[in-house]
Amino acid sequence: MLIWYSGRAVHIHFKLRLYAGTTKSYEFTSQFFFNDTLTDSVYTLSPYSSRGTGNTRNASDGIYNSLSTADKAGLTLQTTKTTDGYAGVINLGVNVG
Repeated sequence: MLIWYSGRAVHIHFKLRLYAGTTKSYEFTSQFFFNDTLTDSVYTLSPYSSRGTGNTRNASDGIYNSLSTADKAGLTLQTTKTTDGYAGVINLGVNVG
C-alpha cells in the first residue's frame, strides 16, 4: 500500500540483510521511488483517492534530489500495468566488504 506523508514523495523503504549462519553480517537500507505520473494515477483509485493527492513530487523530495542521475534512474521503479494493478522489478547491486 502506498502512503504519502508531508515533505516526501511517494517511496517504499527496503532492507537487504546478509547472514553468516544465524549472525547478521551486513545490513543495507534504502528506498525506491515511483514515476510521478504513475503515482498520480494510483491516487485516483480506491482506497488511495480518499487521501487526496500527495503534496511532494520527486523533484521536490530532498532525499530523491540528493541522488545522482544514475541513482535516481536505478531507484525509480519501472512498472507495467497488470489486471490486478501494477508490477515492477528493481535490480540492485550492493558492494559488501
